[in-house]
Amino acid sequence: MGVIEDIFNALDRIPIWKRLQDVPAEVDKLKEQVAELETKLGSNWPGDVCRLCGARAARIGHTSLNKTVIIERWDCGECKQSDFRFKKP
Repeated sequence: MGVIEDIFNALDRIPIWKRLQDVPAEVDKLKEQVAELETKLGSNWPGDVCRLCGARAARIGHTSLNKTVIIERWDCGECKQSDFRFKKP
């Protein structure tokens, strides 16, 4: 066992080796956080997320009501594009 212990002791002196030993725990923690966030969001995007570029810079620019649908124009402050969303009243 002396040779293997010597190898592990030598590896412990390498900074990246110490960092690599922490990676599995960090990955598990990140998986838990992602699962928690996905549960909170469900299948819905937050209202202010631009569906074109993904930035949280979308704002309602105009809303109109038709007989059967609400039409919302969302303007993105980041990519400067407009996205139309249709909702039932």
